[in-house]
Amino acid sequence: MHHGAGSSALTFGFTAKYIKELSNGQCGVMAVDCRGHGATKTENNTDFSLECLSDDLIHIIQATVKETQDIILVGHSMGGSVVVNVAHKRIFKNMIGVSVLDVVEGSAMDALSSMTKILSSRPVTFNSYEQGILWSVQSDTVHNVESARLSIPALLQPVEGGKLKWITDLIKTQPYWSEWFGGLSEKFLNSGTAKLLILAGTDRLDKPLIIGQMQGKFQLSIFPDAGHFLQEDTPMKTASCLIEFWRRNQRLILPPKLIAEHAPDAIKSHEIKSYFGRKVAIDASMCIYQFMIAVRQQDGQLLTNDQGETTSHLMGMFYRTVRMVDNGIKPVYVFDGKPPTLKSGELAKRKARKEEAQEKMDEANEVGTSEDVNKYNRRTVKVTREHNEECKKLLRTMGIPYVEAPCEAEAQCAELAKAGKVFGAASEDMDTLTFGTPVLLRHMTYSEARKLPIDEVNLQKALEGLGFTMAQFVDLCILMGCDYTASIKGIGPQGAYKLINEHKSIDEAIKHLTTKQKEGIPEDWNYAEARALFVAPDVTPGADIELSWTEPDVEACVQYMVNEKGFAEDRIRKGCEKLGAKLKQATQTRVQDFFKVLPSTSTAKKPDTKKRGAKETPKRGGGSKRGRR
Repeated sequence: MHHGAGSSALTFGFTAKYIKELSNGQCGVMAVDCRGHGATKTENNTDFSLECLSDDLIHIIQATVKETQDIILVGHSMGGSVVVNVAHKRIFKNMIGVSVLDVVEGSAMDALSSMTKILSSRPVTFNSYEQGILWSVQSDTVHNVESARLSIPALLQPVEGGKLKWITDLIKTQPYWSEWFGGLSEKFLNSGTAKLLILAGTDRLDKPLIIGQMQGKFQLSIFPDAGHFLQEDTPMKTASCLIEFWRRNQRLILPPKLIAEHAPDAIKSHEIKSYFGRKVAIDASMCIYQFMIAVRQQDGQLLTNDQGETTSHLMGMFYRTVRMVDNGIKPVYVFDGKPPTLKSGELAKRKARKEEAQEKMDEANEVGTSEDVNKYNRRTVKVTREHNEECKKLLRTMGIPYVEAPCEAEAQCAELAKAGKVFGAASEDMDTLTFGTPVLLRHMTYSEARKLPIDEVNLQKALEGLGFTMAQFVDLCILMGCDYTASIKGIGPQGAYKLINEHKSIDEAIKHLTTKQKEGIPEDWNYAEARALFVAPDVTPGADIELSWTEPDVEACVQYMVNEKGFAEDRIRKGCEKLGAKLKQATQTRVQDFFKVLPSTSTAKKPDTKKRGAKETPKRGGGSKRGRR
C-alpha cells in the first residue's frame, strides 16, 4: 500500500488490521513510508518525481514479495498515481489488481491551483502530539479520532523549543503535482489488470473514467460518509471492499498455489491469441454465473429487456463467444447435469448464503446505500434452468456446439480433454484439475476489459513437480477441502501437503494425526466417497461425443436476440458476421500439429545401423499429420 503526499504508512493501520481479520490471515499488508516521509531516510529525500517514487516501490516489491504470491497494489491520493504508474509498466506477473483510493485525474488537476493556499493555512508547528491529532479531527482532515491517534504522530518531528513540525514540507512537492496526476485516468484504464476505484463522494469521475465505467473496465465503490482519508474514516468498510476485490480476482486458488510453489514450470500465463486453432471445453454454468454477476447496468442491476426479462447471461454468452472465436478459438460449452448426492451439503450452504444475502439486500433497500444494495444483489444471483436453456438456444443459432453432462460439467470438460477432443478445459473451478484434465485454462471467459492473462496449468508437470501420483493429488485436494466433503479443522494447505507427501494417502495420514488434529475431523467424514467421485465421475465417454462447429444461422440469431430479447440488430449481425468469418479461419491447423519438436542431438556422426541393401524409406516433409485438438 502506498500513502499520499504528507502522510505515512500508518494511515493504513486500521485497514490493515481488518484485512487480516476478514481474510482469516490469508492476506498480508505491506505499507512503507515513502522517501521524505515518516521514518524513511534516503540519499535524496526531496526527489518526489513520479518515476523516482515508482522505482522505490518496484524495488521494495522485488526485494520482499515472492513470485508465487499474488499482489494487489493499493494507493491513496498521490500514492494512487504511484501504484497506477507501476501497474501500467506491467512488470509483475503476479499482480492481480490495482486499487486507487479517492483520487481522480480531473478533480485533482482542477484543485492544483488552490492547493498552495490550502497548504499555507495549515499550522506550521504544534505544542504537542495531542494538539496535532485534535487539529486533524477538527479540520475534518481525518474523521476517525482513533485512527488519527495512530497516524498523525508519525507525520510530526520534534524541533527546538519543544515544539513539533511536519516531517514533510508539502510546499516543496509543488513541482511534481502536475506530473503526479496528469494522464492518471488513461494509465489506470490501461493498466492491464483488474481495477478498483474507491471514492469518498459522488459525481467526481472525469470523462475517460465515465466512459470506462460504462464499458465495465473497472469496479467503482463510493463511500459517501467518508472524507478524503477514507481508509482512516471507514477502515472496516475499506478493508471489506478490498477483500471482496481480492477474492474476485485471485490468480490461482488452492491447490494451484501449492503447484506454483513446488512446480512453477506447471503454470504459464499467455495472451488469448496464443490459443489460435485450439478447441476448448468451457464450464457453461460457471460462465453464465460470471455473466450474471458482471454484466450489469450502470446502477448495478441486471440487464433486462422491455418485458423485464433478464438478458445479462445472453449478452455475456454472445459477446464472449464472439471474442474467443475472433481469437481463433473453437469453444464447446458443457452444461451441468444432476449434481451428485454428495454435493448436497455444499449446495445447502450456498442456498443459505443466498437467503442471507437476500435478507440483507431487502434491508439495504430500506435503509442502506446503493452500494450495499448492489453488493447483496450480486450475492443473490442464481443460474436457473431457463437461463441455461436460453443460452443453449443462442449457441445453436451461433453454430457453437455444447454438451449436456450427466452430472458435473467440470468432470465432463476433463473427459473431453483426456479423450483428445479438446486441448484443455476452461474453468475457474479448480476441481476440473482434480478430475484429471491435462490442461486447465483460467480467465479465458473473463471480460477483455480486465486484461487478465490466461493461466494455463499443466497437470503432468504439476504432478512431477509435487512428486505425487494422480491418486495422491486427488487425496491432497480432498484433504484441503472440496465441494463433496469438509476439510479437517486446523489443517491448512501446507499441512495437507506435508501429510500426503509423508504418508502418501489420506488413509495413512489419518493414522499419524495428533490428538488435536483428530478432534478436527468432521463427523461422518466421507472422504472415500469424494475420492470415488473424482476418480470415476459420471460422464459421457469422450469417444462417444462428436463436436461440430457450423456457420451461424444469422437470421435465426437475429430473430431470437433482436425480435425476442430486444438486442440491437446491427450489433448482433456484426457479431454473426465475425463468427462466420473467424470460424473458417480457425480451421487452419496450428504448425505444432504438423511438426513434432524433437530434442536437439549431438553433432557427432552416429554409426550407420542400416542393413546393406535395405530400401530407404522416402523422407516426408515434417513427419506424419496427426489430428488437431
